[in-house]
Amino acid sequence: MFFFHSEEAVVKGDVVKESGGAFGAAAEKWEHQVDKIFIDLIEKYTCHHVFEPKLVKKVQQDLSNVDDDIKVYPQTGYVVVVGETVVVKEKVSVLEKGLTSTMKLPITEKHLKLIEEEFRREMQADSPEVKIITRTNMVILEGTDEKVKSGAAKLDELVKKIKVKRVQLSPCLSAFMKTSNAVSKYEARFQQIFRSPVSLEVDSDLHLSSLSSVSLEEAQATLLRDIVVISVQLQGAATVPPEQREIINMARDEVNSVGLQVEVSFIPGVNETTVQLVGYSEEVTKLKEFLHDYQLNQAPTEEMIKLPDPELVECFDEMLNRLGVNITSVTLWTSHVPYPCVILSGPGGQVKDVLKTLQPVVANLTVDSLVLNGPGALRYFQGVGKVSKDLVETSHKVIIREQQGVTNVNAQQQDSISITYVTSLRPSINRQCQSSVGSPAASQINLKIRLCCIEDEQVNVFVAPVVKNQLKSNNISKSLLRKGGSILQSQFNATAANHVLHPGEVLQVPGPPSLRCSKIFFIECSPWDGVGGQSVQALRKGLQTCLDLCEQQGYSSVAIPIIGHGVILKYSLTDAIKVLTEKIIEFGSSATSGSLTSINIVIHPDYSDSEKTYHEVHKNLCSSMNHTGQAIFRSLTSDLDEVIMALRKGLQKCLDLCEQQGFSSVAIPIIGHGVILKYSLTDAIKVLTEKIIEFGSSATSGSLSSINIVIHPDYSDSEKVCF
Repeated sequence: MFFFHSEEAVVKGDVVKESGGAFGAAAEKWEHQVDKIFIDLIEKYTCHHVFEPKLVKKVQQDLSNVDDDIKVYPQTGYVVVVGETVVVKEKVSVLEKGLTSTMKLPITEKHLKLIEEEFRREMQADSPEVKIITRTNMVILEGTDEKVKSGAAKLDELVKKIKVKRVQLSPCLSAFMKTSNAVSKYEARFQQIFRSPVSLEVDSDLHLSSLSSVSLEEAQATLLRDIVVISVQLQGAATVPPEQREIINMARDEVNSVGLQVEVSFIPGVNETTVQLVGYSEEVTKLKEFLHDYQLNQAPTEEMIKLPDPELVECFDEMLNRLGVNITSVTLWTSHVPYPCVILSGPGGQVKDVLKTLQPVVANLTVDSLVLNGPGALRYFQGVGKVSKDLVETSHKVIIREQQGVTNVNAQQQDSISITYVTSLRPSINRQCQSSVGSPAASQINLKIRLCCIEDEQVNVFVAPVVKNQLKSNNISKSLLRKGGSILQSQFNATAANHVLHPGEVLQVPGPPSLRCSKIFFIECSPWDGVGGQSVQALRKGLQTCLDLCEQQGYSSVAIPIIGHGVILKYSLTDAIKVLTEKIIEFGSSATSGSLTSINIVIHPDYSDSEKTYHEVHKNLCSSMNHTGQAIFRSLTSDLDEVIMALRKGLQKCLDLCEQQGFSSVAIPIIGHGVILKYSLTDAIKVLTEKIIEFGSSATSGSLSSINIVIHPDYSDSEKVCF
């Protein structure tokens, strides 16, 4: 009897009593048999509860009408399947496996592109029956519950395997990749050539993502090879003329006719402009070659050659004719500003070729003078001697000019003439030349006067003073410390710790990365104690040691400031300059062919006496350029030369623009003289007037008919300027 409400079963049966009226062993046996029946029943049958709605529905559809060995009992929200355990598990399992499931998995578009192909490949191999649907930022899986869950796990695992590589880019490369179609172009290309796709993202840097580290490395190499930035120097102007800029932009537009391939930007400098090309390497190379060809064969440029003597300015063209040198491919003129020189103007390649032709010619030119006393000297050369003079000029390829009125203090007569002759042969060693430039140099050292801060120089060696072994003891060393920072301080301390410096001794300190030098030679100095005192001797000794160390250690360039002038060491400006220039000249006179080829004398441009310093240094070096008939140094140049050249070019450009744009008048002030540009008044006036005269002599009938030279009435030297 079953009592379903209490989930109990009651079994009743008849048991035969044993003798004596008791049930005894028979009853126990009967109970045991009943227990065994129920135990077997419980072990053989099961009640399986199904709660999943889809499976509940499936069970009710498929198992409700089967044989009596399985029964389905619906309950509220679930069903119970009753039957033999093995049969129930088998049939429910079959239903579960046949039950379809749908799972929506969120995923970013970038990640999906990277893993979709690999995910489909793996799902096809493991679970081909699962349907894969992709939506925006989502993957939908449809199939059996087990397979769908397996697919979701596989998708998550692939996302975690994505590798990211960060590549630093210059700002111009980042900008090009953002504005061009480079990202989509290379993503599509990498999709075709790599097994694992690679995605690209650009902010300030480039971010590459892929399942394959090999693909990442190859993608990086491809991008850095294919997208480049190249700089091309445009010679001859700090500002690109409009017509030249237009030509370059037209070439750029032609390259970009099929889409953005290359970007062009103009970066102005002090004496030239840099054209920066950014884009695909093939197109960048084409445009670079165009620029080189344009500069070589079309773009106008100027070059300057120093003349060994001012006399050559007036007769250089005649001297070329004497020598049979015919220059027709470029424009050539001579000038006294910024120094006696020949200026070449024309297409870059032709100017370069003419420069190579003229440099050895100019190097061999020399000027010498001979004073002839007596009343008949001038009459002779104007009369019967003229034929002989002309023959000498023709046969020996020289120019001979006579000038009356040169006073000879050793002669009693004042009726004398000076015979000046210009020749392409070097003078004999018995007669000293008036200029050193054309003479063979005793050394290969080039001197340059620099108007700059020493910490901004780029040479092998800096020279600086210290007092009492202290790096902060003077303004020059303080300037180096400000830029060299803690690295310079620690290197100085480490080196100085093992040395007790005496005046004139030199401490060698490695140059820190922030200073563009390999070594810094610090000279221990002491304050001024008179013209023949120990201070001057120590400074001379220190300078000599620094120059010798440059040679011994194979350095080719050194920068030396004016040491001693100021409140610490108390040298006068003249004495400080004298010590330095005399020591440099002495070194150059005794130097053989060594490694040192460049000595820069550095003058701080912000010093109140920088202009005076410049002219005094220049005068000292120029007055001693010759030694026993030989040029001590290979060359002497200065930043002022370059500045004046830049001013000449700027003035020429302004006058040309007036003509090109149809202007009839222009007003030009005296440019350069003052506390900012620091030209001498004479130099500023010469640059302006010579350029105007040169422009007037070469101009054809154009629009410009009036040039006003403006002198400010409030200038202290305005009256001097007028005269």
